[in-house]
Amino acid sequence: MPIKFYRSSGEARIQKIPIDIGGTCPNRDGTLSDQGCAFCSPGSFVPFYCRADKSISRQLDEGMAFFSSKYRCDGFLAYFQNNSTTYGNLERIYRAFSEVLEHPGIKGIVVATRPDCIDNEILERLAEIGKSHLVRLEIGIESLNPKVLARINRCHGPEIVLGVLKQIRAAGIEVCGHLIVGLPGETGESLIETAAELIDVDILKLHHLQVVKGSSLAEDYLKEPFSLLDPVAYIRLLADFLANLSETIRIERLINRVPRPLLIAPIWNGVTEADFRRSLREYMLEHGLSQGCRRSASFLAPG
Repeated sequence: MPIKFYRSSGEARIQKIPIDIGGTCPNRDGTLSDQGCAFCSPGSFVPFYCRADKSISRQLDEGMAFFSSKYRCDGFLAYFQNNSTTYGNLERIYRAFSEVLEHPGIKGIVVATRPDCIDNEILERLAEIGKSHLVRLEIGIESLNPKVLARINRCHGPEIVLGVLKQIRAAGIEVCGHLIVGLPGETGESLIETAAELIDVDILKLHHLQVVKGSSLAEDYLKEPFSLLDPVAYIRLLADFLANLSETIRIERLINRVPRPLLIAPIWNGVTEADFRRSLREYMLEHGLSQGCRRSASFLAPG
């Protein structure tokens, strides 16, 4: 297989159930910025039942019913997806962790956050939970190109990301990194450099840049449209990226589909994750590529 995917068809399906416990983000509440990240439009990536005005138990019940009707699920993970979960009142956050873990059918938690919202106290608490349940941190990396991070108003540099990934690895907590391919200013060369630097990640979620209503990027795009990736161009970039990525990193996702009423561009006309994986596999096999095949031995050497 040219790509190491996170889940094979023979494994049981453990479904993530997104929940919203409220909270905010330091990039929106004025701590770092009041503008948010340029690509972000809160609420555009969550299912209908996921609302902070509902109890956690109700969100879990509705989420389990929704996903069980679509898939044969062998268990569930509570997915703290909205905002920067580890930012804010930590006692409120810890109470939410405890509540979901008491819910029948929940096998663990996936906690999404920014790299600058992680500290030793949080890692110690998550490591303790990890003794009895699955625990995964999902870190929004988005890019490791400092100019791109500045352009999208992330309000931190790549050194923060890489340092926190090492810290999480040292704490023994599984970490999933999130990357967006096609951000303004990102190049094929800088993506390859990013692939080379990702050594403290267990899993990666990737998707192409989508311009979403309500984001500042949408305002820029509507004023002066800029180039966005079609499936063919994205496959070419991904193939080079994966060829330079450690073969030990598992790939969870390659595309993300924003609901059509919220999506401005690009319109891919119903391309599914399965369709895209198949096309990417075929391209990589045709060009003699596999994950990690171009990774230099000198880079892999310690020190």
